[in-house]
Amino acid sequence: MMHAPEDQERWGLLWRPYLRMITRVNHLYTKRNLWALATLLDTIRKEPDQSIRDSELFAFTSIVLINSKMCDAFNTQISKGTYYLPPIFKEIRPDNSFSGKIDLITELLQSELKRV
Repeated sequence: MMHAPEDQERWGLLWRPYLRMITRVNHLYTKRNLWALATLLDTIRKEPDQSIRDSELFAFTSIVLINSKMCDAFNTQISKGTYYLPPIFKEIRPDNSFSGKIDLITELLQSELKRV
């Protein structure tokens, strides 16, 4: 579907004509969110401590989809197993979703340490 040669017809357009303009992965994001995610990833990669970097990369991968245009404006969830772009999407700030995931990971790790 994506990155198909221009002269090759993409089968998905038969059923989803609204995806005609989505030909690359970066089209699934607003320019602002794509820049923010790229900056965040660059900052994570510069982290000298490997264990912290791994935790931050884990959190980063968990927010990539929710920060795309695939996030519905009304229920802020993405339908599992579907490739759908809602007509109205919600732009979620990557810094907010990332800090929320880091807080959640920290809380889970602390509760796991208390159990052990």
